[in-house]
Amino acid sequence: MLNWKHLFLPLVLACTACGPQKSNRNTASSGKGDPSQLNANLCAEYIKRNLLQVALQKCERSLKQNRGNASAHKWKAILHQRLGQDKLAARHFQRAVDLAPNDSGSHNNYGAFLCRQKRFQQAEQQFLKAINNPLYRARHIAYTNAGLCMISAGDKRKAEYYFRKTLRLAPLFGPALINMARLSHDNNKCISALGFMRRWAKKNRWSSENLWLAVKIEKKCGNSNKLASLGLLLKARFPTSPAAMKYKQWSRGQSSW
Repeated sequence: MLNWKHLFLPLVLACTACGPQKSNRNTASSGKGDPSQLNANLCAEYIKRNLLQVALQKCERSLKQNRGNASAHKWKAILHQRLGQDKLAARHFQRAVDLAPNDSGSHNNYGAFLCRQKRFQQAEQQFLKAINNPLYRARHIAYTNAGLCMISAGDKRKAEYYFRKTLRLAPLFGPALINMARLSHDNNKCISALGFMRRWAKKNRWSSENLWLAVKIEKKCGNSNKLASLGLLLKARFPTSPAAMKYKQWSRGQSSW
């Protein structure tokens, strides 16, 4: 069975991957020319470059200059998370959202962090705070993260609800489409699974796991020709993958689905 955890949108860079960081201008950070904000910006840049020790120095300097800089707390939280220091990360995430309650990017980041800590209810609340800000330009990503979190929590019904909300905002958003295809397949909804899978395939690159899902959906729907062509693609592109091995064993009659 597929491990859902890896499907989370990457944590900062859970939230550079989660979309624009500025939900609006009402955040408790310093002005652009302020030394504290300059150091917070440098901290963010060094994190992106994976220069974590230098990033830590910049974040700490920023907070010495201004303890109320929400941006510095946000990036320091992300940094501590990268370093595996979850207690410190939680403290700075909480401080960031306390100082800048309208910064939806911080709520989205904090939600992803909490979900990985298996604090599912609290995580969902953070995602909803991001979603409920109409100025947040990445609401579709917060909805998707909420859906993925609900899968980790074992609530696939609520996950489907959030993915459908995503697709109302962004009809071609790949992570929501592929997860709706998977949920539809698991629920034996053949036509629905086909629709989501084929929409996804138009705009996204195949991985071995997604190709294997597509093969299973075509088989469930009885489309033998399409199944065979996808199986050939799977063997050609990912010949040593576990998915290709499963397909080869099945096609030789050595295993069942």
